[in-house]
Amino acid sequence: MANKEISSIRTMKSKITPKTLTDIMKKYEIDPQFHPRFPDPGNAIVDAPEGFVGVYRMFFKSGLRLPSFGFLKIVLYYYNLHISQITPNGFRKIVCFVMLCSALDIAPSITIFRHFYVPMSNRDWVSLFLHHRVVEIYDGLLTSIKYWKEEFFFVNDSAFSEPMAYGVTFDRVVNPSPELSLKEQSTADCLLENFVKWIDPKEVMLDMAGIISHWKKLGKKLLETLAGLEVTLLERLHRKRLSSSIMITEEATLPNSPFLVGI
Repeated sequence: MANKEISSIRTMKSKITPKTLTDIMKKYEIDPQFHPRFPDPGNAIVDAPEGFVGVYRMFFKSGLRLPSFGFLKIVLYYYNLHISQITPNGFRKIVCFVMLCSALDIAPSITIFRHFYVPMSNRDWVSLFLHHRVVEIYDGLLTSIKYWKEEFFFVNDSAFSEPMAYGVTFDRVVNPSPELSLKEQSTADCLLENFVKWIDPKEVMLDMAGIISHWKKLGKKLLETLAGLEVTLLERLHRKRLSSSIMITEEATLPNSPFLVGI
């Protein structure tokens, strides 16, 4: 029996069509200033034109919005990785870490992130695994995600503030878990105490976590209310008070917003 070709980041082609890309732009409100474009026939994700980067469709379902959020850039820079070298579950771990930190009013820290996770390669892609004897802060991630490598498109690299380089995935040096200060250990313990189950985040959750900037630029924020009371991001993550009730999502004007001037 002939061996099946093993997928490679340099050979996998995209099945995104112009119509699909239009639907993605509409669903995730991708600003035309980032010039999203579908790949030419034969293009792999590493074949992005100069000034562009390749992004996987699956990441948008898991919380990626453009422009990308700051902590994602920090993680990619620290590990010398391109956004297209991260697996979907690796990306979700970054998103979940940021959301849980935000829900607990904790500033995301690369040191604390490194306390939990270490990058490990699977051929051309890198995922994030727990350090030995470290307990996870959430669960619920799919163990198998099919066809995600076949759905990508290109966007202007300004969506990530600056160009990204492709780092080494094979034989990466596994850095030991960093030593934490007492304050950092307390923060890590707080995250563990608020263990959550992964769900693909809705727009309102991303806004609460500061992952998207669209509403803030408009001087507004999204909020959810239940029986007249605002639902917090932590309640959202823990799914408290939410099981059998109807929530209302609405817009609210931020204090000191320039849109309030003259009102």
